Amino acid sequence: MKELKKHKAYQMLEKNYKECLLDYVILLSDRTYLGQDTHKEAVIEAFHILNQRKRVANHLGFHCTIEEEKMSAIKCDISEFLKLPTDSYYDTKLGNYRSYWSAFLEPPYDVSYVTDDFKKLNYVLFPFLDSLEIYQWNDDFSNYFDDGKEWWGTGCWSAYDKITNIFVVIGASLSD
Repeated sequence: MKELKKHKAYQMLEKNYKECLLDYVILLSDRTYLGQDTHKEAVIEAFHILNQRKRVANHLGFHCTIEEEKMSAIKCDISEFLKLPTDSYYDTKLGNYRSYWSAFLEPPYDVSYVTDDFKKLNYVLFPFLDSLEIYQWNDDFSNYFDDGKEWWGTGCWSAYDKITNIFVVIGASLSD
C-alpha cells in the first residue's frame, strides 16, 4: 500500500481544518481485496505512517506501538458511519461523543467546525458511498489509544472504496 500524500483531502485538512486532531491516512491499495484482512493491513500500515509524522493526535513525536494479535473489528454501516446529529444546534455547533462526526466536530479543544465542514471533507474522502466497506476497530491494540481511554474517548475506522482501491484510515484519541 502506498500513501497518497497529494490527495485533495490532505490539502483540505491542511488548509481548512488545521485544528482537526483526528489522524487521517489515505492509502492506495495494490493488493487483492480480502475484506477485513485487507482492512487490518491498511490499519497497520497507517499506524506505521503515523510514526513518521511530526504530530500524532495531540502529541509531537509520538511513537505508536501495535499488537496485531489484539486487533478486532466490526463491520460498520455507511449510514451509521456518516450519520450526523439531528438537533439543529449542531448546524452551528457540535454534539455528543465517539461517533465519527463527534470526533471531528467536538474534540476536547474547541473548534469552529460545523456539520457542513464534516460533509465537505467526507465528500472528498468518500466520493463513491455505495462502494464503501467500513470497519470500526477496537482500541486495545495500540498505545495510540491510551490518552483517549483516560478521558475524551477513542475511535478507529478503516474505509475501503472498491472503485478507487483507496483506504482511508481515521484515528481518534485525545487527552486534555
